[in-house]
Amino acid sequence: MPEVEYTFKFAYTEVVVRYTFDNAITTTDFITLIKNKARNDFQVRNDVDIDIVETGLNTDDYAAEMAPSVTPTTISFKNAYINRTPDNLSFYIRVKTYNNNVIRDFNNMVTRNL
Repeated sequence: MPEVEYTFKFAYTEVVVRYTFDNAITTTDFITLIKNKARNDFQVRNDVDIDIVETGLNTDDYAAEMAPSVTPTTISFKNAYINRTPDNLSFYIRVKTYNNNVIRDFNNMVTRNL
């Protein structure tokens, strides 16, 4: 099972982390894994939700941080992002309230300060 390491940035913050995972997992499991790692590692508040968003998807309609989140599927991560490597693919961790208001201040996302 090939382990890969990708960069994740909390949207609208300067906080960056690298996570390693098996790229044979489904995109659904990838999303769940990263959400859980972010929530645990940074003590993200339980009353907020987390989206995983591919970086670089900005258009005239929205900024990169506001792009649609990664879609959960049964397709493996490596097949969903075929020909993409840690050198040309990274992700945002977008934290939002349950009524979809994006939280842009890291200290308002977590139960403790870095």
